Amino acid sequence: MNESVAESVTLLVIDDIPENLRILFKLFEHSGHKVLVATSGAEGLQIAEEINPHLILLDIMMPDMDGFAVCATLKANARTQEIPVIFMTAMSDPESKLKAFDIGAADYITKPFQRQEVLARVNTHIALSRQQRQLKKQNQRLLEEMRQREKAEEELRLAAAVFNTASEAIVVCDEYNRFITVNPAFTQITGYSKVEVVGQNPRILSSGRQSADFYRNMWNELQEHGAWQGEIWNRRKSGEIYAEWLSVSTIRDKNNKIIQYVGVFYDVTERKQYEALIYYQATYDTLTDLPNRNLFLQRLAQALLDAERLQHTLALMFIDLDNFKWINDNLGHTCGDEVLKEVARRLQKSVRNSDMVARLGGDEFVIFLPHIVEENVIKIIAKRILTTLREPISTAQAPIKALGGSIGITLYPQDALDVQTLLHYADAAMYAAKQAGRNQFRFYSAGDLGHLISPTQTS
Repeated sequence: MNESVAESVTLLVIDDIPENLRILFKLFEHSGHKVLVATSGAEGLQIAEEINPHLILLDIMMPDMDGFAVCATLKANARTQEIPVIFMTAMSDPESKLKAFDIGAADYITKPFQRQEVLARVNTHIALSRQQRQLKKQNQRLLEEMRQREKAEEELRLAAAVFNTASEAIVVCDEYNRFITVNPAFTQITGYSKVEVVGQNPRILSSGRQSADFYRNMWNELQEHGAWQGEIWNRRKSGEIYAEWLSVSTIRDKNNKIIQYVGVFYDVTERKQYEALIYYQATYDTLTDLPNRNLFLQRLAQALLDAERLQHTLALMFIDLDNFKWINDNLGHTCGDEVLKEVARRLQKSVRNSDMVARLGGDEFVIFLPHIVEENVIKIIAKRILTTLREPISTAQAPIKALGGSIGITLYPQDALDVQTLLHYADAAMYAAKQAGRNQFRFYSAGDLGHLISPTQTS
């Protein structure tokens, strides 16, 4: 165990499943921690308010109050908002993870878990929390000791030890927001030495990603409440942009005038990249880089709301490639993948900037066209798509000269008012176009439902 967490600390485990509580109780008690347990969110909140544990491990799926609600309540309470919360749950979907971090979670562990990994993460967050508390207390103590000249040197040596050994970057600025000093971790993260930044304004780190309103709100919070924390994008000396979690506190004199600003931050770029990867994998097709079914349905639902509000027509196209199975069967899936990527590129070039192209899977693509004023616009785009799909495609295996596609088109609000019905009708119209001879488009009509074929029929 790390020296920083060697002494016993109090952990609170909130989970409605007794077996989970038993396992975690045994794990942490064996490691020398004091462990409290709660079987519901309400009970956990009461214990946290009364005991103020060092760290909380929290399940999400509980009957009376789920973990998200418990965490949000903890972070809204001044007495408990600083307690690190680690979610331990079987919910591994990206949305749950992002929601957990959005409401203030320090970490997220999915079940089943490795016991040593859980211990390591818990000890790391306890150490970080303790270090942040120590820094805050030290800054407050430093202001008091400055009024007592004879004790200042001893306190400054202690502050310097923490300052120079901390793994988080620490900066001190004067009342005009100019660097007074920075610690070695600051140089390691930003690439700037102490000599290069002393006397400079922290805006030398600015990436340009934050708006003027962002900084205005930060300074208002500092002036009114004496502290601010949040995520910010900055730029290293090398020019590389990175994400950091920043906490800033003000130091005031006996007349309540701000005389210094103290900032503590650590690099969260890797975590942000991981979150972005999770989001991409959940919402985009990795072969074509087009939105996948999930993202397409979400944006189509929003587009329908906009169309209803603005009284606009929206068109939905369902596109199935002709002869694609022959390509896969005779030229191989590698060739098929090349064709799909080229088709995706051509579809995007064939539509307007406001339109959205997505891949549902296999050789099926969908497009929605918002803000349609004239039906002729739909026909122009459909003809353009058919023309570009018939153009030869060069692949490593062989040139593809006979691809083509069949397009089914349905309209909102003329044909249907909801996402699933529109998609179903566009699919039916596509099959009707395919059975009518392929390489054509067809607007949905009620008779098209009889043209739907079984999933085993080929394209």
